[in-house]
Amino acid sequence: MLKRLCVSLLLCASTFVLAHENDDISHLQKQCQNGDAEHCTDLAFAYANGQGVTQDLNKAVELYTKACAKDPFACANLSYHYREGRGVDKSLEKALYYSKKACNAEDGCGCTELGLTYEMNKDDEVSQRQAVEAFIKGCRFDNADACFHLAEHYRKGIGVAKDLAKAKENYEQACMFGIDEACSFSSSEKTAP
Repeated sequence: MLKRLCVSLLLCASTFVLAHENDDISHLQKQCQNGDAEHCTDLAFAYANGQGVTQDLNKAVELYTKACAKDPFACANLSYHYREGRGVDKSLEKALYYSKKACNAEDGCGCTELGLTYEMNKDDEVSQRQAVEAFIKGCRFDNADACFHLAEHYRKGIGVAKDLAKAKENYEQACMFGIDEACSFSSSEKTAP
């Protein structure tokens, strides 16, 4: 099976790394047809990104939708597609629905998606506080993106009181999880904007 990593700095778009040589597209298709939700999610990612198949965003959304019933990671990816309007009409309502479902199932990527969706309402302080809450939860689930975005909120004082010590702490965690940009903030004495 493909190993899942959710380590994209600005998007919580999934990246997959081939863990076993036998996980080719036909294997994913067969396992997905047999009802394996994680393989459907992996196949959806392949279609979304044109990896091993011709890119087909509609097929990706169809597969993520199928897998979402059993795989919260699929819901997180589906949320991303609705938030960005990739293969579907853009719908923040649906993005919130799927990211909440994933986050409530303790999927760190889902919590990050939830935070990013709330962030889209930049002029609403309540939405910004909800974004912070989602990033806190995602960071607790060891999601690098959530930690990075949480650090940004603390550094800038958006949706939360400005707190450079907490910003640095979260940058350090994001750095530890592999976000290089966070490392430059965590190693500096200042985290001022």
